[in-house]
Amino acid sequence: MSNYYKDSDSASSTNTKIGARSANPSHVVDQPPPTPRRDETSPQAHRKNENARSRPPARSDPIAHTIPDVMGMIRVGRTKIYELIKRKELRAVKIGRATRILNSDLRAFLTTRRATNDNQDED
Repeated sequence: MSNYYKDSDSASSTNTKIGARSANPSHVVDQPPPTPRRDETSPQAHRKNENARSRPPARSDPIAHTIPDVMGMIRVGRTKIYELIKRKELRAVKIGRATRILNSDLRAFLTTRRATNDNQDED
């Protein structure tokens, strides 16, 4: 018995080795399309997340801010924020390894800065 068979599907009559894949094999049966992935809004996704801890909705006026939040709010860099904290001009709270700046402390810092700048302008 030969290890080759005649490939009747190809346009030219060529010999193909048994086990080799041809461009359009006739012995392959069409398979159903793959199952689509579950999107996050499907009922299955909701059941999957039922046991997960849910977070309360974000407040429009958070109690505390992260360093990147404060950087964006007052348009200064990370180093400057940490310098202000080190010089005790801006109070910060440590929660484990995380540093947070209370909203009231940020407002007090900005108010103090504005008052200091106003006093310097008068001199």
